[in-house]
Amino acid sequence: MAIKLRPDFVVAHNNLGNALSAERKTEEAISHYKMAIELDPDYAEAHYNLGNDLLSMRETEEAISHYKTAIRLKPDHTGAHNNLGYALTVLGRIKEADHHLQVARNLEKNLRSDQSREPVFPVN
Repeated sequence: MAIKLRPDFVVAHNNLGNALSAERKTEEAISHYKMAIELDPDYAEAHYNLGNDLLSMRETEEAISHYKTAIRLKPDHTGAHNNLGYALTVLGRIKEADHHLQVARNLEKNLRSDQSREPVFPVN
């Protein structure tokens, strides 16, 4: 296991958190996301993933904090905008939620339009 060989391997903690979360071992997953963040506070994906598991545990305010951090670190993080919008809706902060949901829709729309363009250098 990568973590045993390199306990400071940030991505391994995040990925293990994802695997544990998929197995519904949320508390264990959270501990690995937190370790990843402790090792690299600027790792947006760990903040996003931690936010997701916190939201699933109804720790909405703390989830919001991590979604906002993920967005600060990676402003084009579609999932963080979307899930922040959902979390804000849960708390009744509709105007703020609408903003983030709209940003997520725009980012998704831009991603789809980028993928549908012809390659810059077409293959013959």
